[in-house]
Amino acid sequence: MVIRGILKPCERTGLLDGMGEEYSLDIGVRKKKSCCTASHMCYFLVAAAVGVFLYLVFTSDSLDNMSAQKQIDMLNDATISGNVKSGCQSTLVIMRHCEFTTAEDAEVLDEEGNQHCSATGLARADYVPSLFGHGARWPLPSKLYAMKRDREGVREEDNYLNYREIETLTPLADKAEVDIDSSFSDGGERQLALEYFDDLGSGEYCDKSVVVSWKVQRIVTLAQALGCGEQQGCPERHKKRDFDKVWQLTYMYWEVEDDDEEEEDGGEDTDAQRALRRKKKKRTITFDEGWNVHGKVIKEHFQAQ
Repeated sequence: MVIRGILKPCERTGLLDGMGEEYSLDIGVRKKKSCCTASHMCYFLVAAAVGVFLYLVFTSDSLDNMSAQKQIDMLNDATISGNVKSGCQSTLVIMRHCEFTTAEDAEVLDEEGNQHCSATGLARADYVPSLFGHGARWPLPSKLYAMKRDREGVREEDNYLNYREIETLTPLADKAEVDIDSSFSDGGERQLALEYFDDLGSGEYCDKSVVVSWKVQRIVTLAQALGCGEQQGCPERHKKRDFDKVWQLTYMYWEVEDDDEEEEDGGEDTDAQRALRRKKKKRTITFDEGWNVHGKVIKEHFQAQ
């Protein structure tokens, strides 16, 4: 950070300080001679910087949670009344992309410098479909998102393509017969969440699953955009070298109803509504009205050969 001001010569040292010539003082970047002993300005600046740092450290969790809750509020606003019934439940799975280094710890690149999965990463991608389908952990996904392949380098000529997220989901896409949506890029987490909220709020994903393959450095941001912070069970970081853990976000919609309300025209309840009524009578769970989000991190249990 560069702070500019007006200085005057320091009587004891001859350095610049106070109210005289223009100067530049760099804080936290490199050392610069100044006459802090002749003025309280330096002490004030350092104290202010420390204060801001401590504020960010001790309030970051609450800010993250507030952000996640605001996203849930947006989901509630996007929900179409009557299209979503109490008991609607949907699952969104976030997984990082495949492994990408060889036994010599070198990245796998093609002849044009584009990035791909390693042999182990491709084996993991082939394993992923076993986690979805009848009798598996999750139902076959109705929607697949993968980060856009176009990536920006430091300079325009350094731009490259990264296929790892797409390659991670390709075998699952073949099994589910679903196209991969790779229109959202790094930094587009909020836009992805808004699209998902629109579809979830329309009732499209009740009792269905959605899968997202994303860049590890942006998984926390993506989860928060989807309404899952620490209060909802999502951690504040994902270990850089951990490829086996996935983030499961469960969405449950709840409407407060009168206990004495009669069924309309003798219509039959769905299994989900009957299960929800049993839980309500037992008072074993508590939901806020509207959408409730719960996140947890679980393992894929892939074992490389």
